[in-house]
Amino acid sequence: MFGWTGGLGMLAVNALYVDSFVENHQFDLYVKSLGLMCFCYCFSDVAADGMVVEMSKFEPDDRKGYLMTTCQMLRFLMMMISTAFGTLAMSGESYQPPGPPAPGALVLPFELSLCAVHWMLFVLAVPFYVGMWVWVRDPPVPEDHPASICEGARVNFGGVWKALKSFAVFMLIVQCYGNQALANLMNPANNAVASISKPTNIQTGIGAVLGNFCMVAGIWIFRKFCMATSWRITLFMSEFFLAVAGALSLMSIYDTWGISRNGWFYMFSSNMPTLIQGIGRVVSSLAIIEISPKGLEATVYELLVSANNGAISLNTALQTVFAAPFQLDDVNSENWDLHPEMVPTYQTRMAMATVFALSVNVIGAALFVWFLPKNAEQCRAWASKKSWHRNWAAVLNIVVFAVPFVYANYTTVSRISG
Repeated sequence: MFGWTGGLGMLAVNALYVDSFVENHQFDLYVKSLGLMCFCYCFSDVAADGMVVEMSKFEPDDRKGYLMTTCQMLRFLMMMISTAFGTLAMSGESYQPPGPPAPGALVLPFELSLCAVHWMLFVLAVPFYVGMWVWVRDPPVPEDHPASICEGARVNFGGVWKALKSFAVFMLIVQCYGNQALANLMNPANNAVASISKPTNIQTGIGAVLGNFCMVAGIWIFRKFCMATSWRITLFMSEFFLAVAGALSLMSIYDTWGISRNGWFYMFSSNMPTLIQGIGRVVSSLAIIEISPKGLEATVYELLVSANNGAISLNTALQTVFAAPFQLDDVNSENWDLHPEMVPTYQTRMAMATVFALSVNVIGAALFVWFLPKNAEQCRAWASKKSWHRNWAAVLNIVVFAVPFVYANYTTVSRISG
């Protein structure tokens, strides 16, 4: 409750001051204020993740993951609803980019101010906040509960260290980095494709709503048909078809059939594949249910989530590195229109980058899928390898986690700061 109280409080602060931030061009203060809001609600996010993993341990083997998939579906359902509200509220005249409207741009005749949008989000969140105060209860305190904060920190650190001494944790950390950074490597030509497709504000918003809906549908398909299937097969097939779907960018690049280089096609081609992504989204999380020690569910879960987030930063860093050889910096809608003689060259560069990304995605998926256990039984077998129950294993896992995490975030921060 501390996290959500702080998060809602900062949302109210943003609502009060957002107009001032805009008028005085204090966008850095606005971003910092949003960062503080995110910092607050992360406390609740971690607690909720731990609760889900803890409760999932009580599910029978043939239904294990049902609760986790339900929570994920609800998460993206609410994201879809909030995105729909935001799209309707922020597609009016004052939210359009400067200059003449793009061909086919849909400008709604109504809108909410930035201040009103923040208050709208606040009002939508309050009923859920009240519900948590009414219905959420702490479990009974165990008899061996630490008597002080220091004692609790010592016990929890010992538990984390013990959890790190695991072959299963090593394999899952490597799988997180490899799968997210390489099997999901973003197409270096994505920004160029978006630029020449020229999606409007409302098309982008509708696409985000569609993407969240497809994510919910994908997770439901996984729960209904794939939970008893090999985790490896499910993950590889979802990553493979996700990579193939990325090849739709080639249609935008060459304007296939004369219908592919526009905001609507870009909206569908970039968001429909989240249906496939949803099918494989929860697979890796199922392993955490099997390896997390009692009382440290949230800690182990967030360790692997942090590895996943670090891999996303690594993905972005690698995308920047790989984009350089394809010379895509000058490929944008302005140059596309001003220099028609360069269009074939631009198309070749973008196509080569797209094929390169597809190849890396498929190879990465085929390689790193072997670092994921094929089912719960193999996950428990990996975790029980006594040869890894040593201090060197914990040190190795920390290094494997920290090195790419630090590199990726250092690269990202360096690029932002110039």
